[in-house]
Amino acid sequence: MEVFPFSFLEYLTWRDIPADAVSTRGKTLIKSALDDFLVGTSLPGLMALEAHFRQRALQDYLDLIMFKDIAERFKVDNYPLLKRLLSFLIANSANLISINKIFTDFRSQGLSLSKNTLYQYTGYLEAAGILSLLPIYSSNQRVQSRNPYKVMVLDHGLKNLVSLQKDLGRNLESLVYWQLRRHTGKICYWKNSHETDFVYSDHQGLNLINVCVDMNRAETRKRELDSLVAAMRKFNIAQAKNYHIGHGCQPEHGSGPSKRHQFLEMGAGRGLRSGSLAISGIVDETSTDGIKLAY
Repeated sequence: MEVFPFSFLEYLTWRDIPADAVSTRGKTLIKSALDDFLVGTSLPGLMALEAHFRQRALQDYLDLIMFKDIAERFKVDNYPLLKRLLSFLIANSANLISINKIFTDFRSQGLSLSKNTLYQYTGYLEAAGILSLLPIYSSNQRVQSRNPYKVMVLDHGLKNLVSLQKDLGRNLESLVYWQLRRHTGKICYWKNSHETDFVYSDHQGLNLINVCVDMNRAETRKRELDSLVAAMRKFNIAQAKNYHIGHGCQPEHGSGPSKRHQFLEMGAGRGLRSGSLAISGIVDETSTDGIKLAY
């Protein structure tokens, strides 16, 4: 049985914060809790710890996984390489990675290794459940194998541990991914000149999702929507979604789509229609060249 980290709804329950808030104060509490969650951890046993002790506990947890769940289980003979690879993959969670590029980078740093070893160790890490590798969306396995994979680490707290600075956007993307995984098997990404974060199929067909912290900046808004529109045209899909935290994509010069403020939930037939992540934000609907776009 696959074990998942805490969802945001579970975190709200643990904090005794109602998830169905409609008041301004209630939504503020939820937004504050989400901020705390994204800079903390989704591992329930470590949530109550103060930041300093939580970091130490996360490092102990990481060391235990590397030694017990991977090195001993798979008889790894190059532990320093395994440790270096895992740190690299965690730091690049929610980014595209290429084994060929990792091989070249590690070799340039004087490490002795082979590509086969990197593929093998990455497979061990995925089998241990500490990360997932998402292929590009394609029915052609050759296309998938020659394109980068998107790495998604089990807990965003591990990324906070090894990264020099917090990356709320990547952490939010990770949070959405693991929520999807509770209800969906195969999840991919798609990219040409733009990248779509998640592509997956369910009983209603193909789904396209982008994730970002907010849509208030014009360049961010354009990037996110251009990406979804390109994917919608590519796959002939009438709808896509963008999940974000901000309170208002203000249209410039008073024009743009009408705004319908609401509490986004991944669950109860709303939002992603599965799971239980709650985010305070907005949903807009507009038309781009006849394509209905919900974000």
